[in-house]
Amino acid sequence: MVLNKATIHPNITLRNSGYTIDINLKEGLNTIEFYALNEGNSSPNTAELKVIDTFGAIIGSGQWLLTTGYKARLIVLKE
Repeated sequence: MVLNKATIHPNITLRNSGYTIDINLKEGLNTIEFYALNEGNSSPNTAELKVIDTFGAIIGSGQWLLTTGYKARLIVLKE
């Protein structure tokens, strides 16, 4: 996973259940990206990203079908 062009989690394995990654966003635009390094046993990869604020409200989200070499991007504005 890449946040504002800096790698923060180099190898995340997608699985059936979700998990939480806590990151701090900077003021202004934040770009969150991840890449499909492979497709595992079932192509394409399915991925979902939810941005949740400190109160538990979803403030941004995205869902993707990714094949090897492609990336997903979500841009979040923090005011």
